[in-house]
Amino acid sequence: MASMDMKKRAVHQLCIGCVVLQTISNRVVKGGQVSQAITKPIIELISLVLQNGRGEAYIRGSIAALWQVASMKVVSTLWAIWGAASLVSALTSPTIHVEQGAVKGTTLLSAGGRPFHAFQGIPYGKAPVGKYRFKVQFIWIGLIPTFSRRKSGKPSNRDSNPNLPIIRCLVYYKNDALDRPAIKEPVPVKPWVGVWPAERPGSPCLQYMHTMHQEDEKIVGSEDCLYLNVYTSKLPGIGKPPLLDVIVYIHGGAFMFGWGHQYGPKYYMDRDVVYVTLNYRLGVLGFLSTEDEVVPGNNGLKDQVLALKWLQRNIAAFGGNPDSVTISGTSAGGASVHYHYLSPMSRGLFHRGMSFSGTALCPWTQAEGLRSKANLIAASLGCQTSLSREMVACLRKRPAEKIVALTKELMVWLYNPFSPFGPTVEVAGNTPFLINEPLSDALEIELKNLPWLTSLTTEEGLYPAAEFVNNKQHLQELNQRFVEIAPSLLDYNYTVPLEQQLQVTEEIRKKYFGDLPIGPDTVKQLVKLSSLLYNSGITINLKKTLGANELMIGDRLFNVDGELAAKFQARVSQAPVYFYLFSYRGKHSLSEVMSGSTDNFGVSHADDTAYTSDVFYSNTEETEQDRAMSKLLLDLFTSFAKTGVPQVPGDKDVTWEPVTGNAENITYLHIPDSTNLEMRSNEDLSNKDFWLSLPINEPHKSFKEARAHSIDEL
Repeated sequence: MASMDMKKRAVHQLCIGCVVLQTISNRVVKGGQVSQAITKPIIELISLVLQNGRGEAYIRGSIAALWQVASMKVVSTLWAIWGAASLVSALTSPTIHVEQGAVKGTTLLSAGGRPFHAFQGIPYGKAPVGKYRFKVQFIWIGLIPTFSRRKSGKPSNRDSNPNLPIIRCLVYYKNDALDRPAIKEPVPVKPWVGVWPAERPGSPCLQYMHTMHQEDEKIVGSEDCLYLNVYTSKLPGIGKPPLLDVIVYIHGGAFMFGWGHQYGPKYYMDRDVVYVTLNYRLGVLGFLSTEDEVVPGNNGLKDQVLALKWLQRNIAAFGGNPDSVTISGTSAGGASVHYHYLSPMSRGLFHRGMSFSGTALCPWTQAEGLRSKANLIAASLGCQTSLSREMVACLRKRPAEKIVALTKELMVWLYNPFSPFGPTVEVAGNTPFLINEPLSDALEIELKNLPWLTSLTTEEGLYPAAEFVNNKQHLQELNQRFVEIAPSLLDYNYTVPLEQQLQVTEEIRKKYFGDLPIGPDTVKQLVKLSSLLYNSGITINLKKTLGANELMIGDRLFNVDGELAAKFQARVSQAPVYFYLFSYRGKHSLSEVMSGSTDNFGVSHADDTAYTSDVFYSNTEETEQDRAMSKLLLDLFTSFAKTGVPQVPGDKDVTWEPVTGNAENITYLHIPDSTNLEMRSNEDLSNKDFWLSLPINEPHKSFKEARAHSIDEL
């Protein structure tokens, strides 16, 4: 670790040295000649900086030592060095201007040692605290009708200029499906005074974490959390260089946990793009709904819209092109991306999308019974539940941590169901995000004709199965309590009538396990077999070889609906849809964090994300194969972000063909490693027919016809 830090510091200081030398050359050299009296102290100074690991402060401090050189030209050189030091400060702590004021960032290094600029913890909306809890937040835009001077008196901590006027804005946004602007009441908005320090990320949104195993560690974050992070390889400069494509990453976490800066920029910053991550409200604070106009729901998704609007107005200041924005995400982030394709509120805010291992059709991406869940939490905190407005007013006065802690009361087994709160169709309200069910005829009209890229991994079900796949006690409990646990684990506890749940549960167990008990042998042997066969390139029947537990969970929660979503979108959209199946198992996996084991259980849900984002569960710099995979995926994703067509590198001799909506098979790019890519066409990426035959009432997917007919008849 120490050697790596020294290496990074050396590269960074080499850059500083080059900047100093270039600046001095521009300011001091005349007629192409520089005297030795001028160049010698400059070179010595740069050498000392590089040798001693010192930066701007050392340059400034060393100026005094150069005064012994008695020459007017050297005096000029000293001023040049001072100017260079100021330039170094500007480059290592860059400052740009957005609508709310100046923002000061920092300079970091990419995975390849390339300097880039980071602006972290920038607020994009009003903090949703106090009376603003459970409300749609405001973006700082709109009319500025009045100015008023501050009253005399002691300025606040952020008021360096007490004479600065207070700006009072009328905030507006599109509030209904017809795009009619709604003028909200005047909201006092005070742009920050001075420079906003954007060197560190903002707080995660308050949440009940999954990956924290100790109960007293599960509640993390703050309600004041609407911050985003912008990373750019190039800032606007002299000559107006071309603006860069923007890739926005929306974090996953089942709409319940996670935060933007978990997904670091160091891989994307080896490319000429602007990379953005963001926080949005989660769980009960982000997706509570009273199923009426009081709290219609989807505030977490509306936060994302707010961030996208902020980016449209400000991303050019970071060198980003507001007319070339690609939104992307994994799991709940991928589903969020898909929802933005379906929402009238997101119109015009992005131009391409990438949904990895998550779509709006996955059963866990739309919550049921939200009013009853709100009632349970309110009653537990001593609030009445009969009147929505009074109940919500009471909840706004309760400690947020206590509200979030009650999430565990909605989880039947371990962290399942893992999305008790999530997106919903809004039945009332002035600012709807989603007004029709996914796959409904009405949403076919709203569906944006924009290129879409989506994907699956071969062992999607390792989330959440990795939590218990290596735990004998958990497996035994699942085996014994399967009838009780399965409806929550597989997310049909609300969508199958109670009187039919036993029958459905027994059919599922028979399909995936037959007469075998659920245990270590059932899970491990089958999963290892599937990985061996899949990565060897042998043509196999997935439903017969994949690990029963992982395939059961993967089919229900990801695979069936991932395939259906791609084919549905390809059928109704005028823009191409691209699909890939990821079967590369690198050195590390999300399953290691979930299971506490380094055993190879297969290619987990979200494993592909580790090769483009600096995530907590992987280090792709450890092996040559992982580095090659990172380069490949970056090539694919950045080319898609530029043109809407993912370009497979020329040495692969593969053209990525889009999905054909009405074809019987689904066409996809298979990625088993970084070299052996191939196009495949498969009728079954999952046990689709089995799941569509079950009496699962999920109106948001409108599968009544799909259960009776094949996918091409949707």
